[in-house]
Amino acid sequence: MKEKNLLQYAKKIEKLNRNPFNYCEYVSDQVEDVVNDLADSDVTIIDETDVLLVLDQYSDGKSWVVEVWGPYTNDQFQFKQLLPLIKSHIKHFPAKLVFFYNGKNIKLTDWLEEQDALFSQQTIWQMCPFQAMNSNIRIEIHTFSIENKKRRELLALHQRMFSGNKINIVRKNHPLFLGYLNEQLCAYASAQLSQKEGRLLYLGVDEKYRQQGIATALMAQVWNFLHDSCQDKITLVQSDKAQAAGKLYKKLGFKTIRRLLSAQLIVN
Repeated sequence: MKEKNLLQYAKKIEKLNRNPFNYCEYVSDQVEDVVNDLADSDVTIIDETDVLLVLDQYSDGKSWVVEVWGPYTNDQFQFKQLLPLIKSHIKHFPAKLVFFYNGKNIKLTDWLEEQDALFSQQTIWQMCPFQAMNSNIRIEIHTFSIENKKRRELLALHQRMFSGNKINIVRKNHPLFLGYLNEQLCAYASAQLSQKEGRLLYLGVDEKYRQQGIATALMAQVWNFLHDSCQDKITLVQSDKAQAAGKLYKKLGFKTIRRLLSAQLIVN
């Protein structure tokens, strides 16, 4: 798609996403970032008369994942049309549809419930400076690439805790933090920079090294790096299933920004 058309779509999507009833966490609040995301070869824009949505498709190593931005609908749209519309653009089956949105979108929630989707509550926290516990962890920061050996070690650690391989993305606006104890990779964090916001995307600590202050040491390093990059707003996402993490964030003085719903739906 031509750059001019991408910019037009980015402006439209960013504007629609400002409405709390339309809000989707996958969409950046910066038009430039939305343009870059839409330019990805794995992204599909679906623009119909009564609905606009975007699909970001990728393999997480176990299943084919389809992140759904939106959908942004008008009052005439019939939600019974949504699944056939999405399926007509999916590249591989079976696929896992994932939504990350404001629970105020009752129509979307009702439709997902009809499809027997699995729901979970998510909390968006705003990070703040804090005093980390003393730790012997050595932290490397990568902003361009990492060597293959470290990449393999990172993926092995990541996939013990999370699905997917998007942790592989390393660039200037997508820094990667690797934590070592006795030259063994024991933890990592991945972050993202936009024009006005920094995000902590992933943070993982090997089970053998937990309860040693490593997580807070990594978070402090991420906060310092993003703040030094002129980001005053730095956020992270916590699933309500991760109660211990939520208690830690509250103890550290992080502030709740919003609570959202995530939903997963398997389609064949």
